This record gives sequence, structure tokens and C-alpha cells, in this order.
Amino acid sequence: MSLQAVQDTIKIIQANFFVMTYEDNDVAGAQVFHVTEGINQVILLGRCF
Repeated sequence: MSLQAVQDTIKIIQANFFVMTYEDNDVAGAQVFHVTEGINQVILLGRCF
């Protein structure tokens, strides 16, 4: 997703963003959308370069 697509989407649906760090290096990230109460959808989870 482009940055603009993410910004447009989070105006409509709540989201959280996470970054995993190991030894001061970002190694993974995730964006999680809260689709409905009790249901979250991970849209992106992967290595950070």
C-alpha cells in the first residue's frame, strides 16, 4: 500500500502499527486493521530493510 492509501484507510478504520527492533535495528513491521470488534486483520508483516 502506498502511504496515501494507508492515510486514507485509517480515516475510516482504526489501525495499529508495530516495528520489531533487534540490537537497535528495525527487523520487522506490521500494520493491523481493526475490522470489527474482536477481529483484527494483519495487512503487512515483513522484514524492514
